[in-house]
Amino acid sequence: MSEPMKCLKRPKPFDSARYLFEPKVDGYRLKVVNGDTTLDGEVAVLDAAGVPRLRLVQQRGKSDPLFLRHAMREYPAIFYPFDILRHRKKDTDHLSTTERKRMLSEVLPTLPKNGVRCYSSGGHDITARFPEMADPSGYKLLPYIIGEGVALYDKLCEAGWEGMVAKPLDAPYVYDNRSLWLKIKKPRIEGKFVVCGGVKPRPDSNREGFVGSVILGEVTPQGLVYVGEVGTGFDFAELAWLTKTLKRQDASPFRKPPKVERFWFWCQPTLTLEVDFFERTVENSLREPVVKRILY
Repeated sequence: MSEPMKCLKRPKPFDSARYLFEPKVDGYRLKVVNGDTTLDGEVAVLDAAGVPRLRLVQQRGKSDPLFLRHAMREYPAIFYPFDILRHRKKDTDHLSTTERKRMLSEVLPTLPKNGVRCYSSGGHDITARFPEMADPSGYKLLPYIIGEGVALYDKLCEAGWEGMVAKPLDAPYVYDNRSLWLKIKKPRIEGKFVVCGGVKPRPDSNREGFVGSVILGEVTPQGLVYVGEVGTGFDFAELAWLTKTLKRQDASPFRKPPKVERFWFWCQPTLTLEVDFFERTVENSLREPVVKRILY
């Protein structure tokens, strides 16, 4: 199965009469098949302010299937379709963005409430996890504007959204493509965290013999708090230095040792890293952390 069309990161918002701009939904990518109509979009769970949050839909996704009804009440899912790929047994991916958007707004109110199937971006059928998708009347079209990207970006960031997506008005939908759609995310957060241990590299990694990532802790008045791991941002010289220099110890520096996949060792929490990240998950782990520098 072909990968859905994806986005290329762009650091700053821009204005252009050749693009439409729409909110970036912080959720799971879904392909929804309703009879002979195929939609591309994101399923999300909203916070109290009505803003999609990945950490909330992650909680929904982790919910025990035996307690699905409770999960639906606690984390109600909403589908945001932003493209239409097939309708009335005809592919629509060759049409322009403008034509597909118009068709989507016309078709959505006519979709029946039966025979709906949902697939992840990897092609897995996850219909049973999101029963709400069976009712297209609950789908929400994303608003968009043409030309004025900077103003929309500012409003979205102020409201707490993840950012926005820019799409060329005349572009077709190209599977496996990452260069036509552009995503502009809100500014990342910076923080300082201490290294508390080492994690073995993945089997397919080129970091064999070195730590693959390090375990991070945050110093708080209540003590050291686990906030995840980070490996992105280190060069090989830094990985070699960390592997050799970190002062290993048998005991965890945390009061309640976290479960760490591919755990290697604990160490004295004396080395500080400056890390930037997008946000915190519901478990308080850093999302998309990147090491900016080692504070020796």
